This record gives sequence, C-alpha cells and structure tokens, in this order.
Amino acid sequence: MGITPPSPGAAPLPVQKYTCDAWEAGDADVQVADICFASIVSEAKFKADLQVYLVAILCFFGWLFLAVFGGIGLTAVPLDLILSFVDRPRPIDEKTYTQQKQLLGRAAQAMLRQSEELQRLDGELAEEKSWGARWRRRTLNQEFSKFKRDIYLLEEEFDRLRVSKFERGENPAVSFAKLVLGIICALLSIAWLVHIVSYMVIAPGGRPAFLCLNLLLALFDHPGLYPAGVAIFAAISLYLLVCVVKGCLKFGMRFFFIFSIHPMRFKATPLSSILFNVEMVLIASPAVVQLTMQGFRDYARLTDADALFAAQVRYMKFFGLFYKYSVFLYLLLACALLALIYLSLRPRDRGEVGLAKKGADRLEAILKRDEGAAAGTAKSGEGKGSWSHWGTRKQPTDAETEATQSAGPPPASVIARGSADSIV
Repeated sequence: MGITPPSPGAAPLPVQKYTCDAWEAGDADVQVADICFASIVSEAKFKADLQVYLVAILCFFGWLFLAVFGGIGLTAVPLDLILSFVDRPRPIDEKTYTQQKQLLGRAAQAMLRQSEELQRLDGELAEEKSWGARWRRRTLNQEFSKFKRDIYLLEEEFDRLRVSKFERGENPAVSFAKLVLGIICALLSIAWLVHIVSYMVIAPGGRPAFLCLNLLLALFDHPGLYPAGVAIFAAISLYLLVCVVKGCLKFGMRFFFIFSIHPMRFKATPLSSILFNVEMVLIASPAVVQLTMQGFRDYARLTDADALFAAQVRYMKFFGLFYKYSVFLYLLLACALLALIYLSLRPRDRGEVGLAKKGADRLEAILKRDEGAAAGTAKSGEGKGSWSHWGTRKQPTDAETEATQSAGPPPASVIARGSADSIV
C-alpha cells in the first residue's frame, strides 16, 4: 500500500458540458441531430500530483530561458554560420602573417598584465566585508567577464591566423557546408516564427489561422514514412535547444552583468563550460517539450506528453495565466525581433574580424585600453587601490617586446585559466 503525497496545487480543466434530455422521453418526436446539441462551458477541477507540480515549476523557469535566449538564438545561429563563411580564413603571405603575429603578441601581453591586475584587485576585495566591497566585487566580476570575452576573441583570431598561414586557408568544403547550414537554419528560424504567430498566437475561437509546420509533419504521418516524420519532429525540437545555447553565448558576449561566457570549442572546452551548457539545456528542455506539444497538437495527440503539458500543466493555477495570455510566446517573439534589429546593426561580436579585414579593431582597442589605463594611472599617481584605473602595470622592456613579437602570442587559454583560478 503506497503513500500518496499531498497535492500542492489544482488545475481547473475547461470542458464542454452537453445536456441530453430529449432521449429520456421514449415517445418524443425528435430528430437525431437535435439530441445533445446544447452545451455550456464548465470546468473539471482536479488536484495535481507533486511530480506534476514540479514539472510545472521547471516549465515556468525553462520558459524564461527559452523565450530570452531562444529568441536571440533564432537570429544568432544562422547569422553566425553565414558570417563564418564570409569571414573564413584565407591564405596570407609571410609579411601579413608576421604583422598579425606581432599584433596578437602585443594583445596577449596586454591581456596578461590585465589578468595580473584583476588578481591583485580580487585579493584586495577578499579582505573587505562592507557593502561598498560587494558593489566593487560585482564590478570586478563584470570586468572579468569582459576579460574572458577578450581572451575568447584572441584565441579565435589566433586560430584563424594559424589556419590562414599553415593550412592555406579553410577547407572550401567546410566553408560552403557552413553557408548551406546557415541558410537551412535561417529558413528553419523563419518557419518557427511564422508557426508561432500563425498557429499559436493568432487563433480566433481556439482555431489556428494556419497549420504551418503541421502540414509538413502531416505528410509523413503514414506507416511507411513515420520514421522520417519522427526525425523531422526531433530536428525541429532540438533546434530550439541549439538556439538557447547559442543565444546565451551571444548575450554573454555583449552584456556582462549576469554571467560570463561559456563557449563550446572542439577539443578545447573546459569542464565548467560543459556543465554550464548542459544545465542550460536541462532547464530549457521542459519548456521546449511544452512548446512542441502546443505547437504540434495534431501530430502529438493522444500521447502522455500531450496529456501532461497540454492538459495539466497548461491549466494550473498561477502558471496557467502565463499560458492563457501567451506571455512567454510574446516575450519570445519580442526577443527575436530585438535580436534581429540589434544583430543587423552589429552582426559581429565586438572585435571579431577576419584576417583579411583592414586592421584588427578589437585587438587595437585592447592595446589602447591597456596603454591608456597605464598612462592614466601614472598621471594620477593613485597607484594601488584605485578603482578608476587598472592600477600600476609593469611595462615590458624593449627586449621583452621584441622577443614577444618574434615568438608570437602565448596561449591565451593559459592566461584565462590562470586568472580563473583566483577570480570567480
């Protein structure tokens, strides 16, 4: 005999109640069509189990990530793939390689000095317990997020330089595969946005204005084509999770007040970044399942997921208000529109320029910021403990600079990981 946990919430499920009085009179002269034709809207209240309530909570928080980061990712995923084709590494000569290597070496030295300054400021704040120290620590965390962003861009630029010089540019097959995949993702993003608007938002009388992606799945809803339909349904759903991860990275590259970036790189992804992205996927997964159940009701009919998300979770008290008025859907569309406008004006991450571009704006900006901070500190004489500048920096000698430029940049990942050990 099991023990049933107490129910933490209830869900009023809307139903249609029909009145059937005519059939009770055996000698009544009525038409068949007139029997049980009158109905009224009513509610069937049922108590949700504890596990269902926990799923509703996960869906609620997952929707926040899906709406914000998924909306950004719907624009960022195809845009970055197309830009990776446009800015692909091309063959360069020895002179260009030497110039770029020297510039990267100077930028790496500037980032190394910046990491030392961040460690010094972090050590000073570790001894303070006041409210002002908390605010300065928050500012320091934002600066560390910018530092990680600059390290990431520096590593990307170094990889492009290596491919351009020693591999004579990127493999054309890989470049055109990125272009084709970017076009496919762009079409898929447009299809998702049109589907959300036409099938889920615009639904007069509860009837969708247009079936959109349901028409595609209906073509494969046959015994012989059923595996292909399942594969398409899985690809459409998993694409939203890819957009969430990409949108989170894109958001972290531009804004630094929430968390730092956690990029995924082939054979060079730290364990912390893997765990962060896995947690992001796990949090957003219930919301993605609920969105697909709501968006593909005909295809996913009579399934356990449909009964859980479309019937129980959707109509729970408090949570049901957000689904009734499509709050998360409007938020997703708003984030997608804002991301489209913003990324159209600034498509590349700050400083992410190809080697064939004129100059290296971000690398020059890093050097100017480092030189300006050092000059400002020397002029003001504030020295240690000043938060208006980076503090006193040890400037390299001419011999050190010449050696750095001839040897190339040190591994930027070593700089970032060394700083991350003491700054969190």
